[in-house]
Amino acid sequence: MLRIDLQGKLLKSSILRWGDQTEDKHFTEIPFGGEYQAERTFGGCTIP
Repeated sequence: MLRIDLQGKLLKSSILRWGDQTEDKHFTEIPFGGEYQAERTFGGCTIP
């Protein structure tokens, strides 16, 4: 899921990833993502 504001700025992303970061170390889908507070531009490319 991507949350983007009306100007096209990325605010939040989330996906399910495969991993074993569980208490019993079994593999399953694990939520992963974050919220973006700022962005910077390098060589004409803007990165959140």
